[in-house]
Amino acid sequence: TLATMLAKSKAHVTMLDIDPLSFALARRYFHLPASVICHVADGAKFLRAGTARYDAIVLDAYGTGGVPRHLLRQGFFAQVKARLAPKGIFLVNLIAADDEDRRPDRAGFRLKGTFSQVAVCDAEGELDRNVLLLAGRVKGLRRPRLRLSPTRGADGLSAELKRYDFRPLKA
Repeated sequence: TLATMLAKSKAHVTMLDIDPLSFALARRYFHLPASVICHVADGAKFLRAGTARYDAIVLDAYGTGGVPRHLLRQGFFAQVKARLAPKGIFLVNLIAADDEDRRPDRAGFRLKGTFSQVAVCDAEGELDRNVLLLAGRVKGLRRPRLRLSPTRGADGLSAELKRYDFRPLKA
């Protein structure tokens, strides 16, 4: 969905996934435009092998055990930083079971080992929610809001986004 919305707003989008079926599903059910470049690849290997720089890199990688561990280590974060444009942003989408779940914060502190600016966008009080970690040029970011309305569910999505706000990392 994010790749489709970005492409429709005229951004140049490159998507990676280790499963080629993901791209077929995205094109069929999420109207992923043909302009989106798709690579069947592991994100770490892809970044290591190339030289391109990106304005934004989004990590949204889930397997049966959550995000693969190698994608939450400082070595990978250093690869991401090396591939970001000078004003680039790295966004990591994680899941928190509840307010006591510190996995997103632990990942945020690891990010701070590589990036000087790290922000957490969270909807505290919600169960099994997405938590966004942002690194790079994140100073002055404002809470998310709906900019492109989906064909269905815009009201629910807008209400959900209102529950998100920035908070400090928690030890």
